[in-house]
Amino acid sequence: MAKKPANLIYGLHESPPLGTTFLLGLQHILALSSAFVYPVILLQETGILPEQTERMIHASMIVMGVATILQTLRYGAIGSGYLCPERLGPAYLPRGPPNCRYVF
Repeated sequence: MAKKPANLIYGLHESPPLGTTFLLGLQHILALSSAFVYPVILLQETGILPEQTERMIHASMIVMGVATILQTLRYGAIGSGYLCPERLGPAYLPRGPPNCRYVF
């Protein structure tokens, strides 16, 4: 078995205590929740109802969670085995015509 480098707190097959895991999970959720600004802005610009925007955000949260879980798996061609959280962001916004300017 390979020796763990000195600069790592937890090795590959080690788990942090439950309290640490909970706080890191909370930090992960808060960091990813900031990305929900983009869909809210886009959905408000389309003029849909606030209830529909809320449903879309809920669906986005579920899809991000499932995609993150699939990414952490190591099952054939599915997943890398690493925690690579999926998130929403401006990279998913389509680029408009050259004379179009987005206001955000």
